[in-house]
Amino acid sequence: MNKKVLGIAVALMAAALLSISLPLACATKPVDVNFKRIMTGTSIEGRQAGKSDNIILNIAATHLFTGDIAGTGAADARWIFHNYPNGPINVHAVETISSVTVMGEPKSGTLTIRFDFIRDPTAGTVEGTWVIIGGTDDLAKLHGQGTMFGPMMDASFSGQVHFDP
Repeated sequence: MNKKVLGIAVALMAAALLSISLPLACATKPVDVNFKRIMTGTSIEGRQAGKSDNIILNIAATHLFTGDIAGTGAADARWIFHNYPNGPINVHAVETISSVTVMGEPKSGTLTIRFDFIRDPTAGTVEGTWVIIGGTDDLAKLHGQGTMFGPMMDASFSGQVHFDP
């Protein structure tokens, strides 16, 4: 076969392949979510950070989540009190949620969310972010992130979630 015929054959084959309708894999459209969490139990270990005025608490807590993301959670958190008792508090937590419903729909598996926020001790409010870092079973392909704000024990969480195909 000469080069001209081979070129035409390749071009026709490429055109035929491009005309085949292939399903595209894409994530579902992100949806807005809002939820709350209520503390149901805690275990606390604390220590002073060297000779500073900083206090570090390691807290294991359980929560009840309500709203667009609902279920029961178990968190491991580190609270860092800067210049205790008057300074801000940084909190970093990872929470695993079970018996999960998303937008009112029950899902099998667990969902793991990371929370990072700062508490202003003078205002008594917290402000921060959350991000889904993992899931199992029905929740393995759920992704999302958002913000949190409000009084320490009654903060509101908002953001967006979507499922990958």
